[in-house]
Amino acid sequence: MATVDTIGKVRRAYFVQKHSIKQIAREQRLARNTVRSIVCAPGETERCYERRAQPSLRLGVFVPALDAMLAANAAAPKRERLTFLRLFGVGTNRSRATQELRCEVACRRAPLPQPIAQFQCS
Repeated sequence: MATVDTIGKVRRAYFVQKHSIKQIAREQRLARNTVRSIVCAPGETERCYERRAQPSLRLGVFVPALDAMLAANAAAPKRERLTFLRLFGVGTNRSRATQELRCEVACRRAPLPQPIAQFQCS
């Protein structure tokens, strides 16, 4: 990731010292395409990456079914609610898929119901 200092060094080397893109890439240990994009972008002061959407590669097709199962489980009485292993298989181990599934479950957990006031003293 090119920081503000690196961008300044690249632009100074190209415009002031008249170094070639290849030479700047060697000296700064950057890819030539990165150096070229820094030089060609006018007024760029910082480079940052913003992911638009969180991908769920393995669970993508199962997300609607998971949401329905979690909603039904959250609506069930406390004694009838299923544990993680009962919901997603008894043979589940701590593999990568299980970790992703736990993250998905934690992200999609239903909000807790608000307590109901039983009596109000006046």
